[in-house]
Amino acid sequence: RVGQPGSSAVSYSFDGTGDYLTGSFTSTYADPVTLACWFKVTTHPVALDCLVALGNSSSSQNDSYMLQTGSADDAWRATSRTTGDSSAEVTSLNRDATWTAMVGVFTSNTLRDLYVGAIGNTAQSTDIRNVADVLQYLSVGRNLASGQNYTGLLAEVAIWNKALDTSEITSYLGGTAASGIGAANLIGYWPLSASNATQANLGTDAGGDLTVTNATYSADHPTISSSSVASRAAAYYAMLRQ
Repeated sequence: RVGQPGSSAVSYSFDGTGDYLTGSFTSTYADPVTLACWFKVTTHPVALDCLVALGNSSSSQNDSYMLQTGSADDAWRATSRTTGDSSAEVTSLNRDATWTAMVGVFTSNTLRDLYVGAIGNTAQSTDIRNVADVLQYLSVGRNLASGQNYTGLLAEVAIWNKALDTSEITSYLGGTAASGIGAANLIGYWPLSASNATQANLGTDAGGDLTVTNATYSADHPTISSSSVASRAAAYYAMLRQ
């Protein structure tokens, strides 16, 4: 099912008052996983808002991995959540009115790595959090407990059931479409490139379609390259479609 980004360059806008996308994978997953997205904000975020979440409940943020804003101006987090949080946080990184890629790598219960915009903007946390290994439920624009509503734009959301390596992370941060990175492990990919009520999962999982609630279709979008996908990967996509 791995596909290329849609021909229309678009995204979704969230106003912080109940805009979100939700769904669930057919399979369940454990760490390692990698969460990624492109975001754009117009004001400094100063609350713990959730951009992307993957967890083991459709109604609780416990036992989940999240990409978030931080609690201070211009702070960004990759968070493991049990009954409390353990977060890797990049601070003092002003990304106002700029499309920026964010990648969170969750390699075990004791490690979270965060990359925002470039490999140099990197943070790590090693606090132990025993997140349940039945990750299935998805939320974009808020957490799985219907809180931490995000304000801003989101595009190119992706989830892999592996820890991306440095070259793959660099490629995503540089604007390569997720469909050209670790294709065999790309369980979820949503370029958010259609104004439909459902955003189809273009990743390898048979499930994972996202239902759009109140989020607004936007013509704004980061510059994403599909031309960087190698011919070998293109042949793999063709095989998956057969």
